[in-house]
Amino acid sequence: MSIPAQFVIHSETNAEAADVIICNLSLGGAQLIFDRRLSMGQRGQLTFEVPGHAKPIEIGTTVRWAADGYLGVQFAGLRARDVWAINRYLATVDSADSAAGEATTDAPGVDDAGPHAIGTG
Repeated sequence: MSIPAQFVIHSETNAEAADVIICNLSLGGAQLIFDRRLSMGQRGQLTFEVPGHAKPIEIGTTVRWAADGYLGVQFAGLRARDVWAINRYLATVDSADSAAGEATTDAPGVDDAGPHAIGTG
């Protein structure tokens, strides 16, 4: 999975925008490819588009972890239309992964929740 996104990081004095890539997505949050280390609990705003959904998804986030060029964020309340769009997108990704996976084995460490779920609580 590779979804381009805009991540706005909020601090006490300002907000800074950065281009990121979503490499893992669930209804609870996302894993981002991000080259800066942020503090646990830091707030941000993530904006991205999923194929088949006309409007960009804009969601508040809270940083839950950061390591080795990756950042894990938890979503702060998705709108119903965004839940629908993400579910629809993940279903198409899972279908494509299942079709491709028939000839391969699962990677070590991938659990039954699938490669698109991240722990958010």
